[in-house]
Amino acid sequence: MTMTTLLPVLWLSIVLAAIFCEAAFENWVAIWCAPAGLCALISGIWLEAWQQTAVFAAALTLMLTVRSILRRRFH
Repeated sequence: MTMTTLLPVLWLSIVLAAIFCEAAFENWVAIWCAPAGLCALISGIWLEAWQQTAVFAAALTLMLTVRSILRRRFH
């Protein structure tokens, strides 16, 4: 199997693991990985492997930045 065929499995695994961890621990840490993994999974339709990884990293960075802003605003 090539990396291209395994990446959708990786992104789906990240999404499911993040949802499961968030349901188990309820500390709002893992849930931020789920949208990033979903973005990477959807981008896999059009993009190469390194671009999918960049989409995941960018989406995760955006999610963590939003989390930081929201924590400062409402804490």
